[in-house]
Amino acid sequence: MFLAFSNSLMIHEVKTNKITTLMEICTVCVCLWEFLLEEVRNNLLFILSQFFLLFACFFLKKEMLFRRTCKLVEFENATKALEKAKPKNQEAVSYAGEGYLG
Repeated sequence: MFLAFSNSLMIHEVKTNKITTLMEICTVCVCLWEFLLEEVRNNLLFILSQFFLLFACFFLKKEMLFRRTCKLVEFENATKALEKAKPKNQEAVSYAGEGYLG
């Protein structure tokens, strides 16, 4: 009788230990899952911030290229206007210069 009781007690302890072990495993899994979710969240925020910076950099480069192109067009137009404003021959320049000074 004592042997049967002790066997029954041992079986109960084994079942209890299995349940306790299962609960511990579940607790560890939940903690690990929460940790992984936090890490993924932090990494995702980092990746999104880097993407935003890259996009902003791309936008600013595009804007600078547009401004540079506009300035080059203005420079070409000014160069053409300067060429048109120059006198056709050197004699006209010397004559106009002498008349103005003299």
